[in-house]
Amino acid sequence: MSKFKIFIVILIGVSIPLYVLWKIVLVEFNYSSISAAQSGVKLTFQEIDTQKLLVFPEEENYFFDKIKLEIKFKENSKIPAKLDIKAYQNFLVNFYPLVKGELEEDKLRSLLFQGNSTNLPIGSLFFNGDAISIMLPNNSYRSIFSAELFEKMGYRWDDVISKEVGFAGRLEKKENFLYGNAHPDGTFLEVDNNFFLIWDKKIFPIESSLNPNDFSKTTPIKIDSLETNYFDNCQIKLQENKAVCFFSKKDNLIKSNYVFISNNLSSQDIEEAKISLSTNPSIWSLQNNFLVSIDNIKLKLIKKYRGYIPFI
Repeated sequence: MSKFKIFIVILIGVSIPLYVLWKIVLVEFNYSSISAAQSGVKLTFQEIDTQKLLVFPEEENYFFDKIKLEIKFKENSKIPAKLDIKAYQNFLVNFYPLVKGELEEDKLRSLLFQGNSTNLPIGSLFFNGDAISIMLPNNSYRSIFSAELFEKMGYRWDDVISKEVGFAGRLEKKENFLYGNAHPDGTFLEVDNNFFLIWDKKIFPIESSLNPNDFSKTTPIKIDSLETNYFDNCQIKLQENKAVCFFSKKDNLIKSNYVFISNNLSSQDIEEAKISLSTNPSIWSLQNNFLVSIDNIKLKLIKKYRGYIPFI
């Protein structure tokens, strides 16, 4: 075999793994507000505390530093010629208003059993057939059917309570918990060893002497701050009823949503919103995205071959 042919064989042999590695590092995902949801993930329009939010509940743990947002407006929409859109990455509860004054013990217990005739405080997690359900006010509950979503929200499997057969049958079933939903009433938050309660789309501080573990078996969701994590903004002019924004960010926050805010946005004016997430080549993206890809392969093997292969 000639040296040229040997060189070609080596080049092909090296290029294939390099191409695979390149595709792992430079991952790209595209989502829409109107197309079929991928794994239950799509853009939604929400309103929290008078703020109008376009919410994308990013499912993967890959590192993304490039975000492209495209909004197509209806022909007769009343959108100004210029738009200012701010981009955040947070849990939705970060956009809830903080209430002044601390909750005392009696008031806290009263809230956790508001319209609740069971022995589970509101916010508790319990096994319910193939799902994990969350206890809600007025003898109701919501169910989570996705293990990935359960962990993405910061919940712990050790906190899920086993209840007797038929327990949920006495309760009112609400809509299933989906990607892009905020933590429900009864959720405790922990921020720098301070505790808060989510209730009625507000954040209530808890008296410093109280420990949530004395009121609920569900571990408080740890977040770095109650402040919103703003990372970029986009000022654009509309062209042919379409707005295209490009954002960049440096930090990669897991277990949260991409949130886009503009006072001029309205769900009634939006025909479709699209988002594209991608990354630039870097040492950080290589390290993070490669490890995420390995974890994803491992999870797929576990789901497919658990019980057949003894070491997974």
